[in-house]
Amino acid sequence: MKMLLLPNAVNQLNHELRTSLTTILGTVMLLDKEVLIFNRKLYLQDLKKYVQDLLSFVDRLPGLVEEVSLTQGAPDEVKTTPLNTYPFKVLLVEDTPIIQIVHKRMLENLGYEVELVCSAEKALYKINTTTYDVILMDIGLPGMSGIDAAVEIRRQEQHGQNVPIIVLTAYSDKKMYQDCVNAGINDIVTKPVSQEELQSLMAHYTNKQMTVSI
Repeated sequence: MKMLLLPNAVNQLNHELRTSLTTILGTVMLLDKEVLIFNRKLYLQDLKKYVQDLLSFVDRLPGLVEEVSLTQGAPDEVKTTPLNTYPFKVLLVEDTPIIQIVHKRMLENLGYEVELVCSAEKALYKINTTTYDVILMDIGLPGMSGIDAAVEIRRQEQHGQNVPIIVLTAYSDKKMYQDCVNAGINDIVTKPVSQEELQSLMAHYTNKQMTVSI
């Protein structure tokens, strides 16, 4: 039987992830007690649910690893080979520290190599010096918005280039959707996004059969 990960390692990872996520959740709950404007209250409630969903996933990790381990030695097992073996490179553009941590960790757990920047301006600089397979970007960035950044990215692209741009937003409407289409954005995702949603979305744009990297 081939073990993907030793039980002690799984338990250690489970503990570390729970510690980090619990700290984030505690911070969110403290902020929720502060006097905040209504929109920020709603954002904190969404973020709280998001972290709770991640905690639920972390709690299932030991069982998931055990199930995978038990199937490794099955005689009729059909193993799948990823279409590509190298880690895809993702540029994550996000200005909120807590969301930076959560999204970066989720992407890394899925096997992606992640570079993080906190503004559209820094993203444009990075794109001019580095090649990325996917750009995952918040719309409501300080300074230049994610939509404006997408317009500039498309303007600067060489002929034949078309890096997938996925934008994250706390809300969306018909006008925003049309603005995103006009800007050359490939997909719009409403936050919070779950690990499963992110996995499916990223796999679609990288054409890679992904499994969670534990």
